[in-house]
Amino acid sequence: GRLYLTIGGQEPYSILCTLRKDPTASALSPDHTSFAVATDDGIAVLELPTCAVKFSLSSVKGRVNSLEFHPKGDSLLIGAANGQVYRWKFVVEAETKSRLERSKALERYI
Repeated sequence: GRLYLTIGGQEPYSILCTLRKDPTASALSPDHTSFAVATDDGIAVLELPTCAVKFSLSSVKGRVNSLEFHPKGDSLLIGAANGQVYRWKFVVEAETKSRLERSKALERYI
């Protein structure tokens, strides 16, 4: 599928990225430099405008149906169709060398 980005619902639409699978959820970072997208394969945080994958996650149980960046842009709130809510601290995960600390980067709330 393709992701289209429009600001304020105005046309014309711009093709943002081309994906191998249709997205189930997406979110634009507060500073508009990153775009998070969920598919059935997992979640990726893409760098804009190149669409290069900066961070990826495949360990969320259940289909992801909502994503929202933290206002600081360093983590992502994830809502799964099974009712689970997660916070993925992808920046912490990337900066941490310890396997134990990296495992704490994904928090489950419900």
